[in-house]
Amino acid sequence: LDTDQVLRTIARLSVPALADWCSVDMIEPDGSVRRVAVTHADPTKQDIIDMAATYPPDPEARHPRTAVLRSGRSVLFREVPEEGLAQIAADEKHLAALRRLAYGSTSIVAVGARGRILGVLTVATTSESGRRNGPDNLAFAEDLAHRAGGTRGAER
Repeated sequence: LDTDQVLRTIARLSVPALADWCSVDMIEPDGSVRRVAVTHADPTKQDIIDMAATYPPDPEARHPRTAVLRSGRSVLFREVPEEGLAQIAADEKHLAALRRLAYGSTSIVAVGARGRILGVLTVATTSESGRRNGPDNLAFAEDLAHRAGGTRGAER
């Protein structure tokens, strides 16, 4: 199976069953990061999804996703505060888009295979839906990401 297609399918099926929106980012052989998929339960936010289809540069490693890509350790944010959005935004336009996504909570987990971190799966809920990620959601996302990578876990 084509790995990208599998990951796009996982993202699509994660919404709305597990999350209100989902993205998958993979590390390229040259070390850059490529956004493979992004989906959202709300079709009126398609313009944001189209914008988010490109992996935003994070040279200062401010986004928790970058930490997960480097360490392989999952992160869970039961609630994403406004100051958290401001911290990860590249600029005002990016911050406005992040606010419009209406982050509620998020889990970011590593996709791994053969002892290597290949990418990350981000599953998030919105403040609009009122759903929240917790330890059970995190464990489910980790299992899903490990299966997607073809292993029960990356080296950590």
